[in-house]
Amino acid sequence: MKRLTTPPPPGFDAVGDVAGLLLRVDKSGSRSWILRYTTGETRLAASGKPYKVRRDHGLGGYPDTSLAMAREKACKVRNMLTEGIAPGRAQGSQAR
Repeated sequence: MKRLTTPPPPGFDAVGDVAGLLLRVDKSGSRSWILRYTTGETRLAASGKPYKVRRDHGLGGYPDTSLAMAREKACKVRNMLTEGIAPGRAQGSQAR
């Protein structure tokens, strides 16, 4: 017998274990893993209040990318950030 499940509501669900690891669900129900992090850059909001710039880094679609794989990728990106390497720029340089 097939188990019926309702699709999760659109939005972001925190996974845990790795800071910033989220499962993003869009309106169609498609899911993907992202790592949300802040950069060292600070900007000013319209109100004049400073805030840190936030970025989302894609780790792969679910279920093609498992939770274990997403955690591993997220840890690698976190290590890059610790070393001062921007993950998007590192990918772009590898692609060339």
